This record gives sequence, structure tokens and C-alpha cells, in this order.
Amino acid sequence: MLILWREEIATHKGKLVEEIDKILTIDVLEDILKALKEGKIKEEDVKAVMKEIADGKKLQEAVKKEEVNVNDIEEDIINLIKEKPGLREGAYMGIINAEV
Repeated sequence: MLILWREEIATHKGKLVEEIDKILTIDVLEDILKALKEGKIKEEDVKAVMKEIADGKKLQEAVKKEEVNVNDIEEDIINLIKEKPGLREGAYMGIINAEV
């Protein structure tokens, strides 16, 4: 999967796979897998970490977990629904995901 994701990331960023390969080297991928094994990231976060590293972040920044306050998220969702009433659930999800 890691190999396929490198190709996907390259396509998404409009870069050559070779450019992404220079960033996401075997050593970097090994460090990502080590962070996964150590529980620093979850399996579903691996692709996102790879994207962040391809964007220029250091591994330590990319795997850093942010504390999320659920109350703040709920408040943001309530405000969004008040600001834009009548949208479909998927539209709200798209707006929220774009902000994250």
C-alpha cells in the first residue's frame, strides 16, 4: 500500500513519482512504520502522515497528535448548521472536513 500511496500522492500533487520518492524514501517509510508500531499513529493515519511529509513537514510534525476538544467541534457544527440551514449531511461533512 505504501508504494501505491506514493503514486497517488504524486498524482494528487501534480508531481512525478520520482520527486515523491526523493521525499518519501525507504528510511522515511521505515520511520512511519516504526511510529505505527509504537502507537504514535494509527493505521488509518499513515496515508495522511505521508501526505504531510510530502508537503514538507518533518516526520515528528506529521505524526504529532493534536488534542481535539469535542465541545469545540460540536459548537462549530452547530454554528455551521445555523449559518447554512437546509444542506445535505454530505455537504456539511465536506465543509467541516475542508476546515480541518
